[in-house]
Amino acid sequence: MIQSSNQINIYRKASEKMFEDAGFGFQPPQFSYNDDNEVRIISGVEEDDTKILINKYDSNWTPVEHNLILKQKFYISKPDLLFGDNGIVAHDNLIGIGVHISSQRSFFQETREFGTINFSEELMEFEFHADFPLKSLRGEIHFEYFIYLKQRKSVISGQATTIGLKLCEENIHELSIVIDGDGSAFPILDFAEKDGPLWKIEKNWVDASDDIFDASNVYIALNTKHYLFDRIKTNKTWGSKALMAEIILQSLTMIVNEVVNVENHDLNSADIMPGTILMAVKYWVETFEIQTESIYSISNSLRMNQGDLLYGC
Repeated sequence: MIQSSNQINIYRKASEKMFEDAGFGFQPPQFSYNDDNEVRIISGVEEDDTKILINKYDSNWTPVEHNLILKQKFYISKPDLLFGDNGIVAHDNLIGIGVHISSQRSFFQETREFGTINFSEELMEFEFHADFPLKSLRGEIHFEYFIYLKQRKSVISGQATTIGLKLCEENIHELSIVIDGDGSAFPILDFAEKDGPLWKIEKNWVDASDDIFDASNVYIALNTKHYLFDRIKTNKTWGSKALMAEIILQSLTMIVNEVVNVENHDLNSADIMPGTILMAVKYWVETFEIQTESIYSISNSLRMNQGDLLYGC
């Protein structure tokens, strides 16, 4: 359970102790993927590992060639302890179990429900299942599991009354998946320059249709001597998340404009090689519905379709 931070609750929420008393728990996540019409299991994930590097456990898996299936079971042995005068909802109300999935570099976020807790003295089990298509994952994907008020029939003083309100002081579980390999993450390196800019983008490719999308050809460089560097690296505050998101957005804008409008590459060509810079640009344009007529249309359309990066950081 994540450590509780200082906060003022205007309605009662489940504490870590309440979850312990109710017997809440979960099993280690299970990962698999489809390969040549076979389902391959990614084994060996440690039970207490909350930041999982997929290629650490299966070096053959790549986000370009494979999907990724995640399954994780949750259970609560005494759900009745969450209900009534000493609980967080009335006996005839329903508690939903949901997960917020977000990724800054994959440019997506969504919230899913995968279970309902009702008043019962018996063990209840739930399974979260997600199947991410190939070429959909980049960087780090965060999973934040929580409970919320799903249905309200009765009201007890001091308890939540609005549908959708979170009913836990902290997330009941958190998990991160780190995607590595085949250009799955935007290359980010460091440099040291006193009085220099916070960041810059380095372009070293010769032909975007031949050169691979990796740090040897293009990368964002962050200045370790800049006073904002530590704030960006910790990436904990809304301000630091917004700044990092802006850096990535501007970098994407420059690269797409260079490849499409300066070098005049055809994104509709049937001969685009996997893993190249041109393939990365084609992916961004299609995924984020980028209008490529000019650098201004690229920037504006990317901002319109990127989603709220603050939640994904």
